[in-house]
Amino acid sequence: MILRQIGLAVVALALLALPAAAKGGRDPDLKPFEADWKACEEQVAAHADGSWIGWHRDFGNCYADNFEFYDGRFDDMASVLKVALYIDGIAGEFTTWCYRGDGSLAMVEITMGSPDMMAGGDMGPQIKREGRLYFDAEGQALAIRGWLTDAEGTKIGLLDSTEHQLARGCSPLDLRLTADTVEAEYVSELGDIEGNHPAYTANELDWCAQAEEGP
Repeated sequence: MILRQIGLAVVALALLALPAAAKGGRDPDLKPFEADWKACEEQVAAHADGSWIGWHRDFGNCYADNFEFYDGRFDDMASVLKVALYIDGIAGEFTTWCYRGDGSLAMVEITMGSPDMMAGGDMGPQIKREGRLYFDAEGQALAIRGWLTDAEGTKIGLLDSTEHQLARGCSPLDLRLTADTVEAEYVSELGDIEGNHPAYTANELDWCAQAEEGP
């Protein structure tokens, strides 16, 4: 197990958010989110030395999880949370939360990859479940989008497709609507300076059930 915690005094980093336009309503303008996402990408790239808060854990039998928080709050910059889950050597889910400089969630990007169980079981071709969620500064979902792609990224169907199936179902998403919420979570897991582990409760959303066609 690799467990890493970096003191907040030496951290200055960033990236991610949740979305969904009302059924039948006018599509929201998602253009401004391009700048938010770029700021998050730049924050992560600027800290390629690994100066994040969190952990890399290996549970054996091809199960593992990574939690990397790039904290830009002290400089009013974007913050980013990147979580990776490795499941049974057959599936991997990678989620990024992108936060604005004020700590509010802007976007969430979710990708899970596995063999297509409808086309050869464990030996089937690789496919991906992808999601994009967009939020305003008050934490309201503006759009939730989801779709399936092949390994090259070409769209092959909707999330409820009967022709394709990933090795694992769509798990609820912890919204983590602010960068402060991310801090509460890692303190609960890693402990505070006095060794306490305050309780943390996830704010779960069944995003696949609400997703509209995307991208």
